[in-house]
Amino acid sequence: MEPMILRTTVAGSLPKPSWLAPTGQLWAPWLLQGDALIEGQRNAVGIALLPGKDVLVGAIDVATERIETPDQVASTIRAAMNYVAPERLFPCTNCGMVPLARNVAEAKLRALAAGAAIVRREIEQHKGGKQETRS
Repeated sequence: MEPMILRTTVAGSLPKPSWLAPTGQLWAPWLLQGDALIEGQRNAVGIALLPGKDVLVGAIDVATERIETPDQVASTIRAAMNYVAPERLFPCTNCGMVPLARNVAEAKLRALAAGAAIVRREIEQHKGGKQETRS
């Protein structure tokens, strides 16, 4: 399968598809403004870079000892699914866990597993699969 190529103007490393800026211009002006521009820039990067790639999403913050809840992890995973197909998404920590106390690291990993399980159940339920009961 031939890779999808977008007609874009590129300034620096940011792709500018035609719905974000006129193509074929060196310093093409943005067609959007404010929050719409920020969202459009994020979408342009996702469209240009993500198709066909596996993506790790840092659902656990290792810079704090605060233990995420499974629901917080699930929320992060769901947000990433706006840009990446679930089968290409791999929830993980946002960096190494060496600085954390072992009990904190273990609790964070349990939250990661539980949050991923929540989203997995939601996906299966949406596909019409068998719904598991939460304990």
